[in-house]
Amino acid sequence: MKKKVLSVLCFAFLVCSLSSCSAAHTGDYYRNRMNSAVKERSEINSDTDYIKYKADLSAGRLIDGHYYDSGFPVDTDFSDTSDTEGSAAVSFAQNSMLNVRYYLDEEHKNEIADPYHGFIYLAPGQSLYASAEKKSGSAPDKYTFSGFRVYSIKNGIKTLVSEGFDTKAGLFFTAPENCSGTEFAVEPTGKYENRKLSLSDYYTDDTFNHIDAGGVWKIGDKEFSAGEAETGPFGMYSVKYEYDAEKYFFVSAEPKYSLQNESSVVFRRASASDDIQEYSVELHPYITTTLKAPATNARAEINGESAGSFTRGQDIVLDHLKFGDVIVLKCSKKDVPEYDKTVLSLEKSDDNFATYTFVVKEQSEDFTFDPADYTFEHGSVTFSYLGNPITGKISLAAGRQIEYCEDSADEGYWLPTGNNVITVSEDPEETQKQIEKIRFYQKKLVTVTLPQPSAGGSITYKTEDRTLTGKTEKLLAGTEITLILKPWAGWESAVEGDTFTVSDESDEQTVTIEEVSAKNIFREISEHRPKLKVIADRLVGTDMQFTIRTSDISENQLSRDIKNNVLLEATTGTADGIYISADNGKIAKSQIVKLQIVKTDSEGKETTDIIYLGDVPSEKKLDIYPQTGQKENDVFYKDITITISIAFRQTYEPRNFENAVLSLQYADSSDHQAISAGDVLDRDRLVSVIFKPAEGFYITGDNVKDNVYTAQMKYSEYLQVAEKIGKNYPRKKIYTVDLITTDKYGKVTFTLNGKPVSGKTQVKEDDKLVMDYVIENKDYIIYKDFISAMYDLLSKSPYERSETITITEDLDGSSIKREDFIEVQKKEK
Repeated sequence: MKKKVLSVLCFAFLVCSLSSCSAAHTGDYYRNRMNSAVKERSEINSDTDYIKYKADLSAGRLIDGHYYDSGFPVDTDFSDTSDTEGSAAVSFAQNSMLNVRYYLDEEHKNEIADPYHGFIYLAPGQSLYASAEKKSGSAPDKYTFSGFRVYSIKNGIKTLVSEGFDTKAGLFFTAPENCSGTEFAVEPTGKYENRKLSLSDYYTDDTFNHIDAGGVWKIGDKEFSAGEAETGPFGMYSVKYEYDAEKYFFVSAEPKYSLQNESSVVFRRASASDDIQEYSVELHPYITTTLKAPATNARAEINGESAGSFTRGQDIVLDHLKFGDVIVLKCSKKDVPEYDKTVLSLEKSDDNFATYTFVVKEQSEDFTFDPADYTFEHGSVTFSYLGNPITGKISLAAGRQIEYCEDSADEGYWLPTGNNVITVSEDPEETQKQIEKIRFYQKKLVTVTLPQPSAGGSITYKTEDRTLTGKTEKLLAGTEITLILKPWAGWESAVEGDTFTVSDESDEQTVTIEEVSAKNIFREISEHRPKLKVIADRLVGTDMQFTIRTSDISENQLSRDIKNNVLLEATTGTADGIYISADNGKIAKSQIVKLQIVKTDSEGKETTDIIYLGDVPSEKKLDIYPQTGQKENDVFYKDITITISIAFRQTYEPRNFENAVLSLQYADSSDHQAISAGDVLDRDRLVSVIFKPAEGFYITGDNVKDNVYTAQMKYSEYLQVAEKIGKNYPRKKIYTVDLITTDKYGKVTFTLNGKPVSGKTQVKEDDKLVMDYVIENKDYIIYKDFISAMYDLLSKSPYERSETITITEDLDGSSIKREDFIEVQKKEK
């Protein structure tokens, strides 16, 4: 550097000597212009030592030519806000339904503290990482995080450049090699998931295998084959199934259908929020059977309708038969024909009238039902199977459904409507229990309380025709309430059942399942219960006593032992959080009881929170999971360690600065919560100090990036340096100039810190603004006074000139034109 400076000084001395006898055109303006040209040609502005000298001078670190360090803590990394040439300027949009955290490393250790104000700058090849999840409670259940869209913005044109997201590492964007003059905008995106439905239609062959029936499913106006289908995430939808009625007859369907005819099944309209995931229809090919030729003439009826007359010796062939069809054969005289016992069962034989009754059998007979075996108090019931009334004994296979409805009822009584179906079980006792539940209820309104669980999940209550939203509802006795259970992650149902029937025995009732209150219907699985360890620091002493309560722990009068600082070590439930209270101890007014809570999850990630107990005695509740519940996240806390200590109390009082705002955030807790006026903290808290100039101003110096000063330090250190920060980082005004590029003789271009600019432009005192001019009309040249002649010794060309423009407050709001700095004259011939 010494050689460069010496050369410059010698050359400047020669020029200044000559300029003393120059023409009248030489004045301060041209002298400044000459000095700028000399500096530019000497390359001193690019010398690293000289740059550091200028930075120390502007930051107030040079006094009387000597270096001075103010002594307040700063990060060791030097960041120059002007050093962004060639970098990618990235901004971040917010999504109100997602929690997103951005990082500069794959390990997610270098988090971007405040991504939503201004830009962050990435070097070519540098990557961005993120973690994202749906906000608990506020976002709809069917809304999920889907990824990131990254747009490039150049010359006002927005272009999508990336939509990728590595779910394992969180990588979603890498700055390209050439991104000069380009901004990038990051947009976190989510989507509403369609409801997925499973559709199946089948018949069962002789070996009980399910064979695809090949029907058509319709959901709204869309058609589907068997398999998986989707419907929208909101609103109501309808499902219809159509089949070939010439080949098959209907056997059963799940869930309950509202209409069934010879060629279709229409299910009840459902909501996207209903707990229905599968629709199925069982069909069967029509059955054909032959009764061997009787010795007499015979007439056949099927379900009371004539099926033809047959002469003696003629085989009786009956087709298009369904399960449960009743065949009555009337012969001229007693003559029981031979029949296929795998297809038909002889239910009744009347030799006196030579009449024989057969029933088409099921493939298996798991339950035999005869309506004559059942009577009901206060009314009568009609039973049917496959749309035909059941008037006699019938044998059915497991899965078949017997429908029933009210035939008659005593005055003041009713048979509840709804899912009036008995589903045949492989266990006859289970089928029998379903029949025994059929009863007539007194017509009376009952007030039913619909409690929500205290923890572990939520319940949606529904009747046949509506969702129950009140805390209490008036319902008719006999109404069946279905409970849709939605447990949080880490919880499960404590009962098997999910229905409650309103009885007529009392006027007020509360929903229970298997005698378990709905408030306690969920239980926490063992893997979700963390190990809790509570430690008392040495300064707590042995006199102070603590009480610790959780959903299944209650320990009183715990105190620190001289030889053991562990107050409690146990596994705990998470339903009620953790209550900690302190008593029987004395601390100074300047002190406070501090609780540091470190939670380690099942993936080994730690989160830290710090809270304080007020004046002793006092109590605090610690939520293990957010109060809205651990709804979907399968990552659980495995260990929770609470360390109790005594700290020096502080109350935060904000500092006011002209044209800037100084704010603090906690740096030693995972939520990085902002510190507000009046907040209580302690001297040892690690805080992030953020000093941001007002709109239209800028700051420079160490620890400044994107025009914001940030540094981490203890709160006690902050108290010492807060005023120094405001003093050592003066707010300088950002000026606006209008760079005029039109010229009648040639071409004018401007560069700001090496980047092309024009028109209205914001500039700073430390910026390098250069005007380059090239004459295109060769009848004119750059004006040649003495100074210009000296300048030509360097530039060599009378048609080109480069001027470095010193930025001062006088330029604010002005227009900068070529003629302000470069004169043009007619070329002499």
